[in-house]
Amino acid sequence: MALELNRVDRIARTYTLSSLAIGGGGPVTPTAVEVALLPPRTSPSRDTTWTTVTYAAGAVTVLLAGPDADPTGAVVVPASADLWMRVTYAPEVDAVKVERITVTGGGASVALPPTPDTVFAALLADPTSAAHAQIIALIEAHTGFGNGNP
Repeated sequence: MALELNRVDRIARTYTLSSLAIGGGGPVTPTAVEVALLPPRTSPSRDTTWTTVTYAAGAVTVLLAGPDADPTGAVVVPASADLWMRVTYAPEVDAVKVERITVTGGGASVALPPTPDTVFAALLADPTSAAHAQIIALIEAHTGFGNGNP
């Protein structure tokens, strides 16, 4: 599924649990239902922030708001993201990607956390920093590495 959400939209979406791959396809009685927005093509981790949503009679309703819309009672979608749902039905917990949300009218995708390469590049980008000087000193200390010698 996919949803286009304008920056000023507030849209209520209803998803039936029977249409999602939860509980191995059998009926479940949830004790909690939550959603999270993640960068496209990523999966939840233990650090994922989940938001409780309304569940009644086998269906989950989520009020989604664009970044420029009234955020009251809504899950604000700051940029294009994947909507994930986590359903707890003791003793099990299932998380499933529900749909991709594309925010139209500007905005970038939800940011991924920095990779080690990104962090390292940022340290090297400021030649006046102490970290930059330490990294260069480590590189220069290795014979044949970074000094033109093979």
